[in-house]
Amino acid sequence: MNLVPFNQWLEAFQELLNDISSNGRLLFICIGILAVLLFVPVSVPVTVAGIFFGFPGGLVPAALVLAAGAAGGFAGGRLLWPKIKYFSLFKRPVFQAVRRTFEHEGYLLLALLRMTPIMHFMTSNLFFGSLKLRFWPYLFSSLIGMVPGTLLMVYGASVASSTLTSEETVSLWEWILFAAGLLLFVGISWRLTRKTRKILQDSEGDKSTHKAR
Repeated sequence: MNLVPFNQWLEAFQELLNDISSNGRLLFICIGILAVLLFVPVSVPVTVAGIFFGFPGGLVPAALVLAAGAAGGFAGGRLLWPKIKYFSLFKRPVFQAVRRTFEHEGYLLLALLRMTPIMHFMTSNLFFGSLKLRFWPYLFSSLIGMVPGTLLMVYGASVASSTLTSEETVSLWEWILFAAGLLLFVGISWRLTRKTRKILQDSEGDKSTHKAR
């Protein structure tokens, strides 16, 4: 006997989404955007999209939440940066290194940062708004960088939801596909995190050499 009726809660929420028909996705997107703007980790709405809408049905709602969060944070950074730039959070070395490195790497660094866990999503959006970036290339690079993680989280959440709420068991091939995707994503993230940190460290080294001269 389950102490926590997770299945019943999940089924009740899914019935609510079904009752409001196509507006269910709209409701989720609105709630997801609000959550992201309130600094909730993006993994939460992305995972919820996979649970409630499955794969690939959850990809579009998740992508719209991410796109709106990135756009809203960027616009907020543009407007609020003169007031928030003195926060101790934005004085951390990683933010200063990113600012200097963008002069050389540009949007490539942005895409790499989206694929790595170095920076919190909404905090980084506010920071990116302070850089000399054009909005549409910024948004495109952000979305490209978030594709691998979004695919994996939506698919993994969909598989987990099927296991918990359906009487049908998940096939072995689905588990193998998820495990392979997870290992690939972890490997890529690890590699990209190292590459991104090296880029930032090289930028710091170039700055120190320049000062020494």
